[in-house]
Amino acid sequence: MTKIFLPLFLAACIVSSTTCNADEQTKAANDFAFGLYGAIAKEKPTGNLTVSPYCAELLLDFVRSGADGETKAEIDKVLGRTGEK
Repeated sequence: MTKIFLPLFLAACIVSSTTCNADEQTKAANDFAFGLYGAIAKEKPTGNLTVSPYCAELLLDFVRSGADGETKAEIDKVLGRTGEK
């Protein structure tokens, strides 16, 4: 039950905190959240795990605001965005 609850809870947090009205951006945020959780869970397959995809996405947005060129494109790729803003 716990293994299923946490990813669903994280997805609900991302969906509810996303202020964008575009379905593509919501899907990108959800894909990022599940991908991040999956990558971290692979590294630590047993025990409890707490992660905030929203905070990770926010941090990458801060970094992206000062990035340019290839770095900005890579951050967009990680976040599943098409280069908006």
